[in-house]
Amino acid sequence: MDTNDLVKLLPPGYEQACFDKKAITRKRTIKNPLDLLRLILFYLSGNKSLIDVTHFALLSGIGKSVMLLL
Repeated sequence: MDTNDLVKLLPPGYEQACFDKKAITRKRTIKNPLDLLRLILFYLSGNKSLIDVTHFALLSGIGKSVMLLL
């Protein structure tokens, strides 16, 4: 079962509920509830670190690369 299968199990109106319940308050890097859900499911799918989640977001087009110059 992948994330698309899990999304099909969600009730109608889940996206609006994400905004109503303040799961998403501003659209910045994560633009919609589906992208947030994919990141959460990836994180929970195994022994993933936040760096793993960042790489997953970059590779899947959810996040954006930020270069730090020191």
